[in-house]
Amino acid sequence: VMVPLAAAAALRCGSGGPGRTIVRLGAAFLAWTALTALVGVDRWYALAGTPERHAGLLLWVLLALAFVTGVRAGRAGGGRGVAQGAALAAAVVGAWSTVELLWRAPVVTDAAAGRLGGPFGSAAFLGAACCLLGPVAAGVAFDRATARSWRAVGLVGASGSLAGLAGSGTRGAWLGATAATVAVAAARWPAVRRRWRGVTGVVLAALALGALVAVSGPRHGPGATVLRRTTSDTARLDEWRIAWRAVLDRPILGTGPEGYRVVFPRLVDDRYERTYGRTVIPDRAHDAVLDVVVAVGVPGLLLYLALLATVGRSVVRALRRGDAVLAGTAVGLVAYVAQQVVLFPLAELEPVAWLLAGVVVAADAGAVAERAPARAAATVLGALAVLAAVAGALDLAADRSVRTALAGGRTPAVIAAAGRRAAVLRPDQVRYRIAAARALAPVDRAAALAQLDAAAHLSPHEPALAVERAELVATVPAWRAALATDPRRGASWLQLGLAAASAGDPGTAAQAWARAGELAPRDPVPWLDLALLALDQGRLADARAALAQATARAAPGDARIAGLAAEVARRGG
Repeated sequence: VMVPLAAAAALRCGSGGPGRTIVRLGAAFLAWTALTALVGVDRWYALAGTPERHAGLLLWVLLALAFVTGVRAGRAGGGRGVAQGAALAAAVVGAWSTVELLWRAPVVTDAAAGRLGGPFGSAAFLGAACCLLGPVAAGVAFDRATARSWRAVGLVGASGSLAGLAGSGTRGAWLGATAATVAVAAARWPAVRRRWRGVTGVVLAALALGALVAVSGPRHGPGATVLRRTTSDTARLDEWRIAWRAVLDRPILGTGPEGYRVVFPRLVDDRYERTYGRTVIPDRAHDAVLDVVVAVGVPGLLLYLALLATVGRSVVRALRRGDAVLAGTAVGLVAYVAQQVVLFPLAELEPVAWLLAGVVVAADAGAVAERAPARAAATVLGALAVLAAVAGALDLAADRSVRTALAGGRTPAVIAAAGRRAAVLRPDQVRYRIAAARALAPVDRAAALAQLDAAAHLSPHEPALAVERAELVATVPAWRAALATDPRRGASWLQLGLAAASAGDPGTAAQAWARAGELAPRDPVPWLDLALLALDQGRLADARAALAQATARAAPGDARIAGLAAEVARRGG
C-alpha cells in the first residue's frame, strides 16, 4: 500500500528520474521477468506471489516504483528525510529486539527457533533488517547538519540494530556486517586510520554485546539459545546443490518467479531427504544470485547483475565522498547485499533497500536525470494502493477465519463455516482453499474435494495439493499420485503403506514402509509398521529384525516398542 502511495506523491512532486542506463536495464529486467512468469511453472503465483513470500512479478514492479520514488525524493532534497525514516524504523526494530531479549517478544511466534526474531518473527529477517537500517541510523546520528532530536533517534536506532544483529545469531547478518566494515575501511581508510581508537572501541563494544547476547539468550521458550542451529553447517551447500539442478533444468527461462517450490520435489535426492526431511516444501535457494537465476534464468540474472552494478557505482561514490547520511545509507546497502549470499530477496525489506538505493543514485553527480510523465501514472498508482489495501484487509479477515477453523474446540459445523468463509474472502489463495478443505472434510468430503479442485485450478502444480487430496481420500491411487509429484517424500511413502495395508495389499505396504525407512532414517514408525506386518503374517524373525531397527531409532522408554516387544516374545514362546 505504502509503495504506490509514495510513488504517486513522488511522481506528482518530483522533478527527475534515474539515468537512461538504469531505466533501460530495469525495463529490460521487468520485461524478461514478465515473460518468465507467463511461461513459468506456476503462472498465477509467478505474477502475484505466494502469500508466504510475495515475490512474484508484482514485487519487482513495486521495487521499481520504490527506486523511482527514492530518486525523485533525493533530487527534490528529500533524501535526508528518507534516511531519518530509516533511522526511526531502526529504533523500532532495536527497541522490539531489546524487549524480546530482556523479557519476551511482544508478539510470540515459533519461527525464530530460540533466537531473536524482532518484529519479523524471523532471526534471518531481523539480521537482514539490522544490516540495512543500522548503518543508515548511524549516519543520521553522526551527521552534524541534522537536528539533535533526529541524531538521538539515529543513535538509538544504531544501538538497537547492533543488539538485534548480535541477537539474531545469523550467518548472513554477520557476513553483511563484516562486508560493510571492510567497505568502510577501504573507502575511507585515511579517516579510519586517524580515528583508530574510536573504531577499535566500537568493534570491541560490538563483540562484547554479541557475547552478552549469546550468553543470555532470549527468555522465551525452554532451552532457548541465540546460537542454536536447527540444521548442520552443510545445509546451505546442500540447498545450493539442489538449486543448481533447477538452474540446469531450465537455464534460459527459469521456473518463473515463485516456481522453485514446484520443481524442488522433482529435483531433490535421497541424501537431502534423509539428512533434513521436509516438514515444509523448500521454496527458496537461500542465495540471492541462485534465487534470481532459478526464477528468471541466466539472461534475467545477467540483467539483474548489470542493474546492481550500475547502481553499485553510485553506492561506491557515496562511500568515498558522501556526507555522513549518504555514506551510512551506502554502507547499509553494501551490508544488505552481502548478507544475501546466504539468504534471498525479502519482500519485507527489498522495497526499503531500493528506496534507499534511489536516494544514493539521486545524490550521484554522475547520474543523468530524466523527466517522466507523472499525472496519469500517479492516478493509476493511487488506485493500485486502494486495491492493495482492500486485498490486505480481506487477508486479515481470512486469517482470522482460518484460526477459527483450525484451532479446534468448536463444533464441526462452526469449523466448516469458518473454513468456507476464508475461501470466499480470498478465493485466489491456495492456502485458504486448503484450510477450507481441512475444515470441511469431517462434515462434507465432497465440498472439501471441491475446494482442492478450485485450488488446483489456480495452481495446477502446487506440491501441497496432491498430498492434501491423498490425505483426504486415503487410497493407494491417491498416494501414488502424490508420490508422482514428490517421489522422495518419506511421509507419503509411509501413508501409502498404511493405505495398502487397509486395502489388503501387504506386499505394497511392505515395500512402501521399507522405502519410508530409507528416506527417514531417524523415524521408528516405518520399522514399527514393518514389525507389526511381519508379526501378523507369522514371520517372527522378520518381526524381531524390524523391531530392533525401530528400537534403535525410538526414544528410550517408548511404550509402542515395549508393547510390540512383549507381543513378539509371547508369540515366540
